[in-house]
Formats: sequence, C-alpha cells, structure tokens
Amino acid sequence: TEPQQYLNAAEAHKNVGEYAQAETYISKALTQYEYDKERFHAGEEQTPAMVRACLLEGDVRAGQGKNKLALESYDKAIKNDKDRFVKYPAVHMMVVGDHDIYLGMLKISPDVSLAYYKRGLLKEKLHDMEAAHADYAKAVELTNGYFAPAKEKLSKQYQGKTICDVCR
Repeated sequence: TEPQQYLNAAEAHKNVGEYAQAETYISKALTQYEYDKERFHAGEEQTPAMVRACLLEGDVRAGQGKNKLALESYDKAIKNDKDRFVKYPAVHMMVVGDHDIYLGMLKISPDVSLAYYKRGLLKEKLHDMEAAHADYAKAVELTNGYFAPAKEKLSKQYQGKTICDVCR
C-alpha cells in the first residue's frame, strides 16, 4: 500500500474527529515511507507525502489538545524547508477554511506553507505572538504573497493593535 492511501484514510478519519484511527493510518504511512526510503536508498530529503503526513499528525494532535506534540509535528513538516521541490514547480491551489487560494508557481510543496500557518495558529493559541507572526509571515512569503488567511492574521487587530505591533 502506498503511503498516500494511508494518508487519505487518516485525513478522512481526522475530518470526522476519529483521531485514534487517524493516528493509526499516519503511523502506517510513516512506516511505509521509512521502508521505501531504505529500499530505494533515498536520502534524508522529505517528500511531499512525508510533509503531508507530518502536517496531518499535527492536525490530529492539535485536535486532541496535545499542543506540544502538535508543534513537534509541524516542526517536522517544516524541518527541511529548503529548495527541495525546485525541480517540480507547478501552479498550485489550496483551500483553507472558506478561502480558495491561488498560490502561483511554487518552489516548495504547498503543505510546507500550510504547516507554517497551522504552527502559527497554535503558537497564537499558546500566546506566543512573536513566533506566530513569524510563521504567518513565512507562509505568506513561501506562497508569493497569495496566502490570504495568513495575510489576514498578520493584519488582525488585537485590542486596537495589529499582531505586528504586539510582537514589537
């Protein structure tokens, strides 16, 4: 079974709040990924499927209220944030909440920018506004300025101040 099939099952379970089942499928996807990496002598470079697995793992953990573990998962999704997808630029679209976002030609997986955004949401929830601001700004930067929810967060008012003012 391909890791992608496990991730699809994990996503379906996460969406209905079945976090234990989602964790099982995420674990299977990560195990299969490690097996494939050994079998094909792949390097340490993350694949889009691995980034997606870590992102889903973070979502599941956040949904369970396991905020520190969720941050670790988002950190893993972001870990190798380099030009690893430069060979495969493509036009990307993504849906976040009520937003359909045109991301333009990206050099990285759109899931990495989503990981920055979600990590920012969690850091904001934990009242680490400076770190949340940095993550929202990185999500906007990685999407060539097209990540509307992150841009909204950057301009959101906090008691008459924007998040940018709070962070100074």
